[in-house]
Amino acid sequence: MKILHDFEKKPRPLPDLLDKHLSVQKLSDRDRAFVSHLVYGAIRNLERLDYLIENYSKASSTKKRGLLRNVMRTGVFQLLPDSKVPVSAAINETVKLTRAMLGEGLTGYSNAVMRAVAESTQDLDAVFPSGNSLDEIAIRYCLPAWLVEMMMEDYGADTAERFMKALSTRCVTTARVNAIKTSIDQLLVGAKKNGTTVKVVDDHPEYIQLPDSIDLTAFKPLQEGHCFVQNTASGVVVDLLSPEPGQQILDACAAPGGKTAAIAGITGKPERISAVEVDAARADTMGRNFERLGISSISIVMEDARNLAEGQYDLILVDAPCSGLGTISKHPEIKYIQGSENIDKLAKIQFELLTTLANRLKPHGKLVYSVCTLSTAETTSVMREFLRSHRNFSLDVPAAFRYHLFVRDDKAVLVPPDGLHEGMFAFRACRNK
Repeated sequence: MKILHDFEKKPRPLPDLLDKHLSVQKLSDRDRAFVSHLVYGAIRNLERLDYLIENYSKASSTKKRGLLRNVMRTGVFQLLPDSKVPVSAAINETVKLTRAMLGEGLTGYSNAVMRAVAESTQDLDAVFPSGNSLDEIAIRYCLPAWLVEMMMEDYGADTAERFMKALSTRCVTTARVNAIKTSIDQLLVGAKKNGTTVKVVDDHPEYIQLPDSIDLTAFKPLQEGHCFVQNTASGVVVDLLSPEPGQQILDACAAPGGKTAAIAGITGKPERISAVEVDAARADTMGRNFERLGISSISIVMEDARNLAEGQYDLILVDAPCSGLGTISKHPEIKYIQGSENIDKLAKIQFELLTTLANRLKPHGKLVYSVCTLSTAETTSVMREFLRSHRNFSLDVPAAFRYHLFVRDDKAVLVPPDGLHEGMFAFRACRNK
């Protein structure tokens, strides 16, 4: 409840908030995991939770503010099927929390609301609105109204609703084999020895799917650098880049380094890869990740990629800073950290990166632009503006590219969010001279 209240005052990345609060608490690993589950579940379902609290409360709106609102959010989330908390425990603990945080006078309110919601959640489809207004769709898919409106305008109702449904559901966790150290078969053996049931992801032979309940700190293949957590959509981007052993390669916005590590695994020549990162803390984390993976020969450059004035490369990956809207299924806080006003600012930075880095390509070199977002302003619009202002570039798709189902008619790649993949957009541009 305190984490949610802190987040409401100033939305920011949930891992940072969890670390801030849990670092001063003496909790078991199991309880820390449960706190994380409640926080992520409440943020992921926020619009639904507020709708339920509003509809099953007879109190005035002033009673639903501040600490009480977040007590009720944690409680009502525990009544949803995804929480896997017994109903009686959810009601009793919420009443006890109300008493501890707010006094005896509000326990009757919390008890009444929790019991009313518990009766209603037996058939959730009948509880939540089924209409087509922005507010009703926002509640149905747990998204802010501005984002619903943007998705509808960019993709049309049918595609937008398919994307929004996927974004409102937790994405599976996948990890990519570190080909510098091991093979996928050896990784499967290591996982079995660790007592963890995993499977190779269909159509993504470099990836394993991890169980939802996994404690990553106890998964030895990960800690020993035999794999690294990465969504399969990132693998599509690396496949589009199509790196080869003899090439000089630049990853221009590299941290935390997953795509860089994947490139190193394919080429087997990490010393020919430069990884650029402007943020010192992120660059340090990336360096430690590379060390764990045994690929520390990658050259890390502390710099804003827009200021790179030297170097010529065969391949450049521009995994640009973006709104991250395609990752909401994994990072639900993004829908409140970002806003429509940020997207145009990000698009400007993305275009500046492309313009600078286009000059760092050798003749006939290739550049891949990727963003884990779905807004047209950061995807199709950036691509069109780049091609309009860089007539010596044309789009292409490698002959050996394995994911043609994601290739659009204009040769851009759009990976839709679908529960396995995060939403991702990319294109590959070849310098013609």
